Amino acid sequence: MNEVDLDRIVEDATERRLKANAVTLDDFVAYLPAHTYIFTPTRQTWGAGGVDSRVQHPVVNGNPMRPSIWLDKNCAVEEMAWAPGEPTMIKDKLIVKEGGWIARPGCTTFNLYRPPTIQYGDANQANPWFNHVVRVYGAVTADHIIPWLAHRVQRPAEKINHALVMLDRERVGRQASPTAAIIDSQSVKTTEAGVPRDNQGETAASIRMRMRRGWADGGRA
Repeated sequence: MNEVDLDRIVEDATERRLKANAVTLDDFVAYLPAHTYIFTPTRQTWGAGGVDSRVQHPVVNGNPMRPSIWLDKNCAVEEMAWAPGEPTMIKDKLIVKEGGWIARPGCTTFNLYRPPTIQYGDANQANPWFNHVVRVYGAVTADHIIPWLAHRVQRPAEKINHALVMLDRERVGRQASPTAAIIDSQSVKTTEAGVPRDNQGETAASIRMRMRRGWADGGRA
């Protein structure tokens, strides 16, 4: 065996070791309702066969165990949710379709939200972007837009009660508050018949009609 062959053997062994360690049991969470497995780095779901073929089998009581079975028993969640500001594994709480959290000791919700990675650098390099915003919207409006965008990135769990569209409407000579609003399950009440209503008792259907009329009049709502 010459030196070239030895180097190739070492490289192959190193590559196999890196590949084996690239995806591990710690990268997965079992999602019990669908019997699938969440690959936590990307939030994609895998089947049991994919997990078992890619992950090294753990040894339990001296015997190898399929990774999917180990995850079902030791690292499983009962629900998934998009919940900015919450940890990845939300303990003792579940979210219901009606739009709210309920206490459920012993249960876990997996948070699909991934917070942004903020990389700090030279603030002066952002000057061209700041100047562009000032040129487009004016200094007064820019002083509102830039902190608003920063807040959305740095504190995604805090919902602001107004939107930048109000400023844009004023800039083009329209009323600041649109005549229509987008509603969801957390902002409306529901009748016994299941028809969503707003706080004034207006049905979602009538709100959608007003939204369509607003668009038909021209411009954005």
